[in-house]
Amino acid sequence: TKSLIDEIVPQELPASVLARVRQLAARLAPGHSGQLLRLSYAGEQAYEPILSHLIRELGLDLSILHGQIDEIQQQTFGSLALYASGPMARIGAAIDYLRGHGVAVRTVDVNHD
Repeated sequence: TKSLIDEIVPQELPASVLARVRQLAARLAPGHSGQLLRLSYAGEQAYEPILSHLIRELGLDLSILHGQIDEIQQQTFGSLALYASGPMARIGAAIDYLRGHGVAVRTVDVNHD
């Protein structure tokens, strides 16, 4: 599934998305961190309220910046780029939570991507 997602979903983010991330980073609240995350998922994860859990239970702010959801041979797959902001420990907990629920997560360094 991962190789299928990698073939179909663009790996490079548009320059406008990276510019938006830089704007969001410049407006972080004192004591908060931000991280651009690329999420890839397939199957039932597409229908789970995973992001609402991160907002509600971890108190993170999530900005969805780019995404794609598709279906091939009755298999749903997708990719999201989102900017998570809040205390760094909670961002780390969010990444662990996502991975624990079958979502592939890649952190993106906006200065080098």
